[in-house]
Amino acid sequence: MRATQESRVTVRREDEVHDIHDEVWQLATRLDGLEERIDGHFRRVEERIDENDRMMRAQFDHVKDWCKGVATTMGQIMGQLEDIRAIVQPEREKNRKE
Repeated sequence: MRATQESRVTVRREDEVHDIHDEVWQLATRLDGLEERIDGHFRRVEERIDENDRMMRAQFDHVKDWCKGVATTMGQIMGQLEDIRAIVQPEREKNRKE
């Protein structure tokens, strides 16, 4: 009777080991799929970050060029005001003396 019980226990343990092996294999397969999805997600996120970075750099360059244009125009206006002041100032002083 003892040999029969031992053979049942051995078969049951072999079945348990086989079941555990199957579960581990299924989990490994799921993890591989999850890893692939996560990698794909990170790639898409990195691509969006790169695109946003390129867009922000382009906008920054545009604003920088605009500011340079404004500075140039302001410099020209200041020069013109100096020219006007050079003409008006002596006339004011002349009028004050009279």
